Amino acid sequence: IALVVMVSLVSVPAFAERLDYYATVKLGVYSPRSHFLTAGDFSKGFDGELALGRYFNRYLAGEFGLGYFKTTSESDQITVVPLTVTGKGILPLGKAELYAGAGLGAYFAKAESDTGRGFGFHSNSDTAFGWHILTGGNFNVMPNLFVGVEIKYLWVKPSVASRDPRLDGVTTTANLGLRF
Repeated sequence: IALVVMVSLVSVPAFAERLDYYATVKLGVYSPRSHFLTAGDFSKGFDGELALGRYFNRYLAGEFGLGYFKTTSESDQITVVPLTVTGKGILPLGKAELYAGAGLGAYFAKAESDTGRGFGFHSNSDTAFGWHILTGGNFNVMPNLFVGVEIKYLWVKPSVASRDPRLDGVTTTANLGLRF
């Protein structure tokens, strides 16, 4: 649906003006990196995010994101809904741009166990605050439509188990965005 809306807005005449705002759909993979998750045989899982951003100038932008990622082991699953804010430094390169940034977030985490043995319970939730760094690049297909890739490393430690798991990990996404 988001793709159809973005493509249908491509020909709107108002886009000939300065395009300070953008919306991005990011889809990819979450790869756990903390010892807690890798020792527990947690696997890579889905990662998705919707982001709204604003260019303050050609070299600086700010972004709000709402996402979802998960990781699973044989009997356990952890799902997370992050609400993030990110500052990005941008290097414009003609039709492309490279960027790097950092930010903070509230991470709404839920751990579930099929057997009750892994975490010592069947379900538990917590909200934790964490931070992230990222890098990526975009290519302008049209002045208001872009595609890109992003790699984000996050650090967060919710209290969802008797041994508070660190959800440190890497998200790698392919992005589709619209400037307006």
